[in-house]
Amino acid sequence: LAKSAVAVGAIRDSFRDLASGVGQDADEMLNSMRAASYGMIADSDLMLSANKAMMLGVADTSGELVALLDVARVRGKAMGLSVTDAFNDIVTGLGRESALILDNLGITLDLDRTYKDYADGLGKTVSALSAVERKQALVNKVMQDSKNLNTSAPSGDAQAFAQLDAAMANLQVKMGNIALPLASEFAKAGAVAAEELNSIFDRVSLSGVDGFGQQVGYAIGAAMVDGVESALTGSSSVIGDAFYKMLTDWNPALAGIRIGNEVAQGTLKAIKDSGIDVPNL
Repeated sequence: LAKSAVAVGAIRDSFRDLASGVGQDADEMLNSMRAASYGMIADSDLMLSANKAMMLGVADTSGELVALLDVARVRGKAMGLSVTDAFNDIVTGLGRESALILDNLGITLDLDRTYKDYADGLGKTVSALSAVERKQALVNKVMQDSKNLNTSAPSGDAQAFAQLDAAMANLQVKMGNIALPLASEFAKAGAVAAEELNSIFDRVSLSGVDGFGQQVGYAIGAAMVDGVESALTGSSSVIGDAFYKMLTDWNPALAGIRIGNEVAQGTLKAIKDSGIDVPNL
């Protein structure tokens, strides 16, 4: 949950930056898309498609995004697509100038003819059209061909389930944000522990000990050394601290039983290699 919340947070930050860059209010834009989707698209997917639309030069206002969403919702339903997929397809298809992607929504375009008609209206040649103008030509054509669609409010079981999916996705993000501070601390500790393990295994590979048991023992000994150094210097070692507690609670009479003879040998060698004098060991 927390990891997903981080990913959505990055999408939201980009969404706010892009909206601000084109003079739009991000909150107003998101609320407009929520209303146009009738709650059937999760906020993260709305923002992701809006980011794509703004970056690809397809749409950069709330009105333009809502108009595209209306077309996508109606056409997607006819083609058996979810509103989420339909909105993504119309933005991607227009942004990449892909007739193939737009065909997923039942939109059939003659690209060359569309560009020529638009260029003629501007008194230009097709080759003189900018990338933005080419995409605007497609947007205009799609909206023109979709003007007779019934964009009234949807209803039915499919809508209810889509709204449930979107609401649950939004809820998961909110729960992830609540859990994020604690999860972040666990992640940091896990990263530190992973680095410590890498260091320990590097030392094992350089130790020259033979046999699986001695290698395991050397790793344990190396971890104990880290714990001793941590205790002596006041530093912190996630794995070392845990093994230092084991070391200070050590019962030599049970050593052979607890880790076996080879493991004990490897442990002792690692501690001796460190040069640290550990009393009573």
